[in-house]
Amino acid sequence: MTPTPKTPDGQETDEVYRVRGQRVWRDGAELSTRRIEALAARLAAVARARREAELRAAYPVGTRVWLRGDPTPRTVTGYTDSPGLPPSLRLSGHTIARPRQVTRNPPT
Repeated sequence: MTPTPKTPDGQETDEVYRVRGQRVWRDGAELSTRRIEALAARLAAVARARREAELRAAYPVGTRVWLRGDPTPRTVTGYTDSPGLPPSLRLSGHTIARPRQVTRNPPT
């Protein structure tokens, strides 16, 4: 992975990429396959961090939730951070669930 470019005073600089089809350019030069893979890994890490932050904001620890179709309330006790799997909620009762599998309202 390439380091993030910095200005002389240590501030990060913006990186602008141009993508067309299966080709990617930065500063007028086409990126190698290895650099494209490194860029993809960086973007995936940024997207994962954002999803985790959104999950933490939507379901703080201590929030009561219900698994869809289950009348038993659960409490959010934490979050999973398994590489390769989407961020999920760790619930009481040793349960792990994705956000779309829970609701804040009890089933009727």
